[in-house]
Formats: sequence, structure tokens, C-alpha cells
Amino acid sequence: MTDFIGVLSAVNLQKLRDHADDDAVDRLNHDITAVVLVAVAVVITTKNYVGDQIQCWSPGYFTSTYVDYTKKACWVTNTYYVPFDDAIPNQGADVSEMRINYYQWVHFFLICQAAMFYAPKVVWKALNGASGVSVTALIEATEMLDEPEQRPATLRAMARRIHRYLGHYRNKKGGRFAGIQDMLETRFRLTCGKKHGNYLTMLYMLTKIIYLGNALLQLVFMNLFLSTDFHWYGIAVLRDLAQYKEWPESSRFPRVTMCDFEVRQLGNNIHRHTVQCVLPINFFNERIYLFLWFWVVLIVLCTAFSAVNWFMRVAFQGDRVRYVKLHLLTMGKLKGMSERKRCRPFVINYLRQDGVFLLRLIGLNKDEVVVAELLAELWDLYNEQYPTEPQAAALVGDPDVSETKVL
Repeated sequence: MTDFIGVLSAVNLQKLRDHADDDAVDRLNHDITAVVLVAVAVVITTKNYVGDQIQCWSPGYFTSTYVDYTKKACWVTNTYYVPFDDAIPNQGADVSEMRINYYQWVHFFLICQAAMFYAPKVVWKALNGASGVSVTALIEATEMLDEPEQRPATLRAMARRIHRYLGHYRNKKGGRFAGIQDMLETRFRLTCGKKHGNYLTMLYMLTKIIYLGNALLQLVFMNLFLSTDFHWYGIAVLRDLAQYKEWPESSRFPRVTMCDFEVRQLGNNIHRHTVQCVLPINFFNERIYLFLWFWVVLIVLCTAFSAVNWFMRVAFQGDRVRYVKLHLLTMGKLKGMSERKRCRPFVINYLRQDGVFLLRLIGLNKDEVVVAELLAELWDLYNEQYPTEPQAAALVGDPDVSETKVL
């Protein structure tokens, strides 16, 4: 445990919070979980390669060289588990179903798990950069809002950058796959993409599904890796604890195992030996995988809740309108009835799903005051660009707003 805490203390966890362009549940997946898995892998690697990996009860006539050979042979050729109440299989018997195959590979598997938890972030980063607006740059720009003298200019720059993105693809035609996109929209009524103002939103929802699918698959992969019934492992442990049972040696992580190996001597004489071995590393593996079971289940629940929450925000138009209206009212922008009537087309036709999505991300990573101030700037830009109702309804044209050096 001290080794594990030491590895975690070497990581500046505050950096995991910097430049976030997603929500806290995503960071729980790709940052915190990945760091925890790598830290555990480092501890397991240390335990494997520093000190004795395995101890075997060898016959008395074995010399020290034979004992050393026995330990190495049993470590690399896999041992097998036989309960103390069962008879030891005869030499030559098939013990493949009883073999423990995972203990040499745990640290490598943990690294692979860490990579899988981090992979959705790579997908999100790579594809959202093709949207035409840097989500990360917008989030990073909020750090400049802490400087009072730079706050007004930064807010205007952020609002104009979002304004430009919202209008750039609105009526854009052509492109390499324009014909395919038109066909899909006509035949299947698929209205997804930059032109429809929901590219970032749909990409983020896809990323959420990948996060959730990965978390669920982790339980399957651990079950396959350990070659045992791991799906309900945590529940079985809780049931035993609730019945005040002692923590017995588990067949999933046996610490006392058997090992068969052969020695070839002069004259091509083959001598077979069966020894009993102790795997100290399985003491750690059992605790680690019990922790991972509860951790992954927690991640599945949190990610599922987050995905459903975001889906509700995306699916219901009224929720987006209420979100924007609340912030505009806070800033005193909806004073008259005419302005309140313009709020709905402002959300549906101008901000659309991507605009509200960007504002929600900024609110999650900064605060709602910044969202309100940004919406006030966007509201002013909207009224300047589309001062009349027909213009606001049609939203024709590409807003010609120059970018500033702040972003």
C-alpha cells in the first residue's frame, strides 16, 4: 500500500484538471482511472522483479541450485491450483483447467487497461479538432477571465469565436463526401454534422457511448484474463462479509499452488517432479482486483448516469431553451416581450445544439457566471447580425467576424 501511495504522490493530480474539454466523469475515466491502473502496474512490477517471485517446497535432496531452478521453472511454466481436500493429480494427468496463467502478466494487462480507458479521450481530441473550433482553446481562454483588465476583451473574443463557428458551416455546400451526406439525409433523415450545428454534440455523445462500452468490457476482459467467474466477485465478497465469514483463500487467486516440471539428465532420462509452491504476488492480486471490481462498477454507474444526463440535454429542445433563457434573464437581456419571443429562435436557429453544448462545457469547467456573460455577448452579436425577425428565422449567410489574438 505504501508503494501504491508513493506512486500516486509522484503524480501531480492537479494537472489532471487543467485544460479539460469534457466533464468530470470523463476525467474519472481517462485521467484518474488510467493513473490508478498505471500506479498499480508499477507496484506489481516491483513486487514481481524485486525479491522472490515464488517459493516452492522442494525435496530435501535438492541442492540450492536445484531449488533455484525449481522456482524459476514453476514461475515461467504456470502452476495449477488443487484444494487441500482434493487429491493431487497423477503425473501426466490433464491439469489445464486448473492452471493459473495470469500472474506473470498482470502488470502488462493493467497497462493495457489504462490505455483502453485513455483511448476515448484521444478519439474526442482528434475528431473535435476537425470541427473548426478548438474546444480546448475556449476552455483555456477562461483562465484569462481571472484577470479583471483582460476579462471584457477575453469574453468578446470567445463570443466572436463561437459566433464565427456557428455561422461558418450553416449553408456551406460541397465537400468530398457531400453527395453521400445528401443521400443519407434524404433517405434516412440523418441530420448530423457541422452544417446542422450538432457535429460536436453528436461526437461527444459517441464518445460517451465509447466510455460506457469500454467500462462494461473491462469486466468481461478481466473475467477472460483471470479465466474465472469474475463478474460477481465483489458481490460474493460482500455476501461473505455480511455473513461474518473469514476471508478464505480464493480459488480465483490461490496463494498455494502445485507445479509439475521435468528434468532431463544424461542418457535421455526424464525425471518428473511435483512440488508445492507459494505465490506471494496473489495476495496483492486478490486485493487489487477486488478494488478494481468495485472501481469499474462505480465507473460504469457514473458513466451511464452522465450519458443519460447528456442525452436528456441533447434530446429535449425545451431544456436548451430554458438553460439559455435563465442565463439571459440573469444578465437582464430579456426585458421586453419582443426580446423574449426572439429567445427561442436564438437558441434553436442560431446557437443550435453545438452552441449550447459549448456553453455547457464552459460552465462545467469554469462557472455559470462566465456562461451568462458569454450568452450576453452572443445575444448582442445575434441582434447585430439578424436585427429583424425574417433574418433571425432564416439565418442566411456566413457571419463575417474577425478573430482576435486572444484565442
